[in-house]
Amino acid sequence: MVQLIQGSTNLLAVVVALWIVQPLLLPLIGLAFVPLAVSALGGGREMYLLNAGWTPRERERNYLRGLLTDREPAKEVRAFELTRFLRSRYDRLYAAYLADLRGMLRRRALVGLGTSGLTGLVVVGLLMLLVFMVTDGRMTLAQAGAALAAVLMLGFTVPMMLMAAGQLYECGHPLWIPMAQR
Repeated sequence: MVQLIQGSTNLLAVVVALWIVQPLLLPLIGLAFVPLAVSALGGGREMYLLNAGWTPRERERNYLRGLLTDREPAKEVRAFELTRFLRSRYDRLYAAYLADLRGMLRRRALVGLGTSGLTGLVVVGLLMLLVFMVTDGRMTLAQAGAALAAVLMLGFTVPMMLMAAGQLYECGHPLWIPMAQR
């Protein structure tokens, strides 16, 4: 939560500085970070939904682990020869969880790759616009340098904010839970 507040403060400062330097750049810079925002919040949502969907099966897996490793149920497990049955059930549950997790991580990696590429293209376009504006006389070199510094600062601030928001979502923070039910 602290990272979210700190990032918001940094974001506000950079937006004000950019507004003073060249207001035309604000929508373009905002556009550059939209894909990252969608990706980060989507990642938190997917992890939350995976964990929420696996809660009953995770309870069963923990119960089976307790039956297989705790001292008290060991006598009955051995007496009724349940070790192989319980262990195979535990292994099947764990294998299914890992398969679901791998699928989710594969999707997230592809989405992350696509959004990073898209953001990179928009930033390259923004840099080309800065060069054009300086050569055309619409901006001074100092203004373009300040705008570039602002873009670099946002490059650190926005992902930090998005990561914090994604973690809030992933942890099932009450603010985010209604969004997962959509």
